[in-house]
Amino acid sequence: MIKRKNETERWFLLKSGFDPKTIPVRFYQILINQYYLNKEKGDETRRVRKSKRKGQRKVVYHFTSKRPTRRAETKLEYEKRINEEKFKKLLKDRDLKKDRIVKWRTCFTWKGQFFELDLFVGPKRLRGLLKLEIELKKEKSKSASPVIFTDIKRGYRAK
Repeated sequence: MIKRKNETERWFLLKSGFDPKTIPVRFYQILINQYYLNKEKGDETRRVRKSKRKGQRKVVYHFTSKRPTRRAETKLEYEKRINEEKFKKLLKDRDLKKDRIVKWRTCFTWKGQFFELDLFVGPKRLRGLLKLEIELKKEKSKSASPVIFTDIKRGYRAK
């Protein structure tokens, strides 16, 4: 399945020490290994991911390409699920100047809005970083972080 869409997101860094397991709604967690690939065109960012949902054996692979648009918060995203063979083939074009990213992603819905909370495990310089991301349905949508995140360190918009 290929998803071609304009993706509008807002994200926030949280102070360290927040435990994602204290989220008071149903959630699931995914262990993600992410590798950036060498660029093919201009500002395009390409990556592959290997992910596994906690408690399951199945491993899922994705290829993603993102290009900026005129609005800083919005990117044109192409995402495709791939098999392990394609993942390994694409990984040969890995950008060795960029670290492999390892993170636990906690996914949940709060008041009808889908959230992704990433706890970075690696590389060492990012270990413990918490990033809350909200993907908006419309570019001008207002978003509010759940009240459980009273420790928001600083708000950001995707660039």
